[in-house]
Amino acid sequence: MDWPKDRHNELVFGLAEGKVKTGILKTNKSGTLYSTDVFCVSVSATPQGDSICSGHLDGSIITFN
Repeated sequence: MDWPKDRHNELVFGLAEGKVKTGILKTNKSGTLYSTDVFCVSVSATPQGDSICSGHLDGSIITFN
């Protein structure tokens, strides 16, 4: 899970099923950014929140802009 510094109402988190989602705290809803078939082990975001990077159990690293 990561909380981008400049996006106070959004969280980015990865799931065991491989999905990377954003959670919107103001509305208490989430949306899928992208999904893979491999367990997500790490998530990082730029301070502005415009790029997301996730690491997966098979060694793959995915960047989402």
